[in-house]
Amino acid sequence: MENPLISVIVPAFNSAHLVTDALGSVKKQTYPNIELIVVDDGSSDDTYDVVRTFDPEIRLIRQDNQGPASARNNGIQASKGRFLAFLDADDQWLPDKLDKQYRFALRHPDVSVFVCNVINLEGDQLKGPRFSSKKIFGEKKSEGIVSDYIRPTIRYSFHAPSSWFVRRTLFDRYGLFDESLRAPEDSDIILRWVLAGELIGYQDEGLVLYQTANPGSIRNDYSAWADNHFRYWLGAERYGIPEEKRQAFETMRKLTLLDSCRSLILAGDPKTAGHHLKKNRELLFGIRWIILIALSQLPTPFNAALRKTRAIVLDTGIVKKYKQRLH
Repeated sequence: MENPLISVIVPAFNSAHLVTDALGSVKKQTYPNIELIVVDDGSSDDTYDVVRTFDPEIRLIRQDNQGPASARNNGIQASKGRFLAFLDADDQWLPDKLDKQYRFALRHPDVSVFVCNVINLEGDQLKGPRFSSKKIFGEKKSEGIVSDYIRPTIRYSFHAPSSWFVRRTLFDRYGLFDESLRAPEDSDIILRWVLAGELIGYQDEGLVLYQTANPGSIRNDYSAWADNHFRYWLGAERYGIPEEKRQAFETMRKLTLLDSCRSLILAGDPKTAGHHLKKNRELLFGIRWIILIALSQLPTPFNAALRKTRAIVLDTGIVKKYKQRLH
């Protein structure tokens, strides 16, 4: 079996304390032909020196701080692989991640975008899978092809960037990441691809450890994350949504934004959730809006109880399986 070059692109910003774990997980990949590129996005800590010391053979690029979209774009332009995979500097891969995605791609030559499930990692504690195939396909499946990304009944957000495995031709055909976006640049380019008719291959096996406890990540700056998320979705008409998909798109957008407010409440920021719910009442109003408004007004102890209940539900026996595979 041919083993074409896979370019792994790691954007890094102030990640000196985590980046070696990410790079080590790339070095442990069972797939044999990998090009590793790290783009230091203007870090003010020792990220650049840590990477250079870890492995002098890594292609290391330094740029002024311009955000993850710019860092990924620089990595893409410097890369040579037929396939590209992205890994955030605070995440990690299981050893067979690239091999399993490449074999999946071989079985589906008509698909250019491949993603997989990820396992939430809070510090060094595994918390269980982030996504569910049942929510994606309507039934539990180990893998499948998503041909109806825009649908009116379910929220789509199963494509964490560290899970991506894509054909290089996508960027030749549709262009690079939008560098004006700081948080939802991944959702932006996915939407561009699917509106152009691209399919997405999904594997339900968790092959990525997705760090949720990095204080420097925008994932944990909930207010900034929400502001960017709402700005992106509220301006998505710029893509020229086909008329036959408009109603489904508007429903999907509404569900996505409502779910973002739910996530804010569970993350301990009901104030920001309430702000966006009230500001966008006309767009989001319905039974879910009413419930979320009520939850956003609950006293702090009740919201803390909600977060604790969610953590208990996520911390299931499946964690043990991924701990064994990681080591």
